[in-house]
Amino acid sequence: MPMENALVGQMNENNKWKPRFEGAGDCLSHLARRAKKDKKKKKFIFATQDPTLQDKLRAIGGIPILYIAYKTVLLDPVSEATKTEMETEKGELETIRELKKELLGEEPEKKKRKKKGVNPLSCKKKVMKKSGVKPVEGTKTANGKRRRRKKGGETGGAGGGGGEEKMETMSLLMPSPSAPSAPAPAQMGGLDFLPSVCLSTTLTHTCSALLLIPSHTMVDAPPIVVCGKENGETVIFSTDFNQRFGKSEACTSPITAIAYGRATNQTGSELVTISADGQLTLFKVIEGATLSLQPTFHQLMQANITAAVIADVDRDGLMELIVIMTDRVVRTFQWCTESNRFLPRNKWEVPSHIAGVSIGESATRQYEAWLSQAGSRQYVAIRFSGDHSVTVCDSRMDAATIFMPYRADYVRTFGSLVTGIVVHVNQKERRLRMIGGDIIGLGTVRLPSKVVVITVDVNGLCLVYAYNERNIKKMDIDPLMRMTVLKDTFHMALIGTPAAIYVTVATTRGRLANYSIPMDTIDHRFSRFNT
Repeated sequence: MPMENALVGQMNENNKWKPRFEGAGDCLSHLARRAKKDKKKKKFIFATQDPTLQDKLRAIGGIPILYIAYKTVLLDPVSEATKTEMETEKGELETIRELKKELLGEEPEKKKRKKKGVNPLSCKKKVMKKSGVKPVEGTKTANGKRRRRKKGGETGGAGGGGGEEKMETMSLLMPSPSAPSAPAPAQMGGLDFLPSVCLSTTLTHTCSALLLIPSHTMVDAPPIVVCGKENGETVIFSTDFNQRFGKSEACTSPITAIAYGRATNQTGSELVTISADGQLTLFKVIEGATLSLQPTFHQLMQANITAAVIADVDRDGLMELIVIMTDRVVRTFQWCTESNRFLPRNKWEVPSHIAGVSIGESATRQYEAWLSQAGSRQYVAIRFSGDHSVTVCDSRMDAATIFMPYRADYVRTFGSLVTGIVVHVNQKERRLRMIGGDIIGLGTVRLPSKVVVITVDVNGLCLVYAYNERNIKKMDIDPLMRMTVLKDTFHMALIGTPAAIYVTVATTRGRLANYSIPMDTIDHRFSRFNT
């Protein structure tokens, strides 16, 4: 056998050549063993996807292995052979320490460093607590000094512990102090109000659309909460103590718009839901021992509809379906009995993205939609009747401002924060005085004698405003009351009954709560603040 072939193979008993290594894996494992025995040679890191070679390298110990998994280069964990070698090396070190101790004797113990105290220069000085007990006239304090009376009052009076107790009580009603606040008017001290909670629940999926509809079971019955969810379901809750509940089958995309009214211009109101992909569904709400939604009609509309309203906008006695879309478009549809479907009537395009919309009657009794433009001081007024004109108006207010007609029936923002609300009357701008943080949700309730506006900011502070011909002449309209609702509110809905106004909020975490404000309280405060 030639000498150069002695390293790569050998002859077997039958005089046949047998290779020394059966494959590349054996060759690489042999290279790893040789590199480990000879400490002068270079060490290797093996990168391989071969499981057989990986097992062989793990058995050697002390060999780093790289492999690719989940589109990432990973380092193999420490093998059992490597752990055994590490324990062996630790035992050798202990043997060396014992031999060193026998030859040189015991090592002197090292002195432990004393634990130093706190640096007095970095410590905060102690604050002596003021005693709330008034000293007797002519007595001395513990330091031997004479106690003197202050001109501003006695210790423990209005500026003492009583103020702290009041602030602690007010913290239950007010939001966190981190929220920015505007200067409050003189009557701001009597605004706090504690609403009644009619419903509190947690949804299985986040709310994507919210609406309150009236209940027809009895007079002044609490409303029904309609919630469209991200998974495409539509659920309804009763706000009375019966805890009734119902839901529909899920659509293929989230519910983005909900409306209620006589959509088909027939007797009885219907519930309209529109999903993100444009799937419109008509439901009949059935009330009884339980709540249920019965689908009656389906139609494919345009996609990206964010809001829907049912109203008689052209004053012809027939209801229209108004939809606001994310691509700067507003459309109206009307039910056609002959074709048994919704047909388009009008279409308007606005210059910029729609940040908020308010629909109602102007001072001239014309039904209009006012669209606030994102990042712009302009707003667009769309006239539904007459010449169907579009007017772009300039304003001196901030860019993040919602503009409302005098008699607003519907107001909503589309995920943008609002820093101001302006009501237009007789070509004049009237502002609602803001208190707290930026507004994330707002709505209106149009009553026979006034219009009520309710806002919710990012910290859960809810403000209630009201205006009519008596106080709309003021430049700023002050709130009637303030209360605290759920934080992280993203959707809000309002409805008014003869007995109360109901407010429903839904948070980004799936929480949902319904509050009621008695109508007598609103009327009393409105008359008191506007006398």
